[in-house]
Amino acid sequence: MAPKRLTLRPAAKTATKKRAGSVKTGLLKRPATASSAGSADVPGGHMTPKEVAAMIKGSTAYKEPLRAKRLGKKAALTVLSWNVNGLTALLNSRPRALIDLISKHQPDLIFLQETKLQEQDLDEVKGGCVPSGWGSHWACSRGKKGYAGVGLLWRPGFDPVSLKDHIGVAEADQEGRSITFETPQFFVVGAYVPNSGEGYPPKRLNFRIKQWEPAIRKHLKTLAAKKPIIYCGDMNVCHEALDLWGNHGPNSKGAGYTPEERQAFSKLLKENALVDSFRHRHPNVRAFTYWSYRFKAKAKNNGWRLDYCLMSDSAVTRLHDAFMLPSVKGSDHCPIGIVLQ
Repeated sequence: MAPKRLTLRPAAKTATKKRAGSVKTGLLKRPATASSAGSADVPGGHMTPKEVAAMIKGSTAYKEPLRAKRLGKKAALTVLSWNVNGLTALLNSRPRALIDLISKHQPDLIFLQETKLQEQDLDEVKGGCVPSGWGSHWACSRGKKGYAGVGLLWRPGFDPVSLKDHIGVAEADQEGRSITFETPQFFVVGAYVPNSGEGYPPKRLNFRIKQWEPAIRKHLKTLAAKKPIIYCGDMNVCHEALDLWGNHGPNSKGAGYTPEERQAFSKLLKENALVDSFRHRHPNVRAFTYWSYRFKAKAKNNGWRLDYCLMSDSAVTRLHDAFMLPSVKGSDHCPIGIVLQ
């Protein structure tokens, strides 16, 4: 089942269980165990609707030509990340989607989220998406079928120094939420952050804020004590106002744009000395990585920037490119990536 998110249109009057619908204002009651985040804790938190609209109007829409030029020499590290919204469905509709993506962009690592696989599916699926000679690792949901799950593919000769697929939160680890790949110079973590769910307030917001967020901060901090980190994946939050297409007020009541989620992301960046690589490269660019299948959202570019590549600020001078690939089809998310020199 796809994660729940609200993508609003002015005429809508009812919320649906898919990532679309409308929000009735005045319904949000925060759980006592998940305190509301002050607007000062997130970028642009004090902006009025008119100020947000002006900021969006003055921004630049992302297009792939904004990417940095290819390095004259081989990149030190290229990482891709993609929420595939069901790997079997992707391969059935576009059998060469991953093979072509890898062939064109030549990553060292490619992380996948929301694979929705079970252990018994892996042999068949790997035959359709893992290039010859490549390594792979998969963390599947061990409870709920057809849910969550992450995967990682790495090129020949780029074997991990170490590899793990848990962060110490039983509920999240059982769902298949993360993979940590150690290279000689970095720890690279790919994650599918738990969606806060439907409802007002979102029904799984408390789990995310009180369990997942502290655990992932601790995990990353432990790794960063040894070497720089890269943390990428579907993080299920629009951190800044520029990361959301519109209807900011109503959307702040639902999953993906609540003050709690945005404040937790700010805390993650600050406490772990991380940099949002895309925003670092493109501070005034309006770009999205997810579009609802409903309401012709992709055609209208009514999207959400939910997918990120974060990296240690100590290594940001090595960042050559941070990009997204909105022209790649097959999922309601598009791939993203970074290139280090």
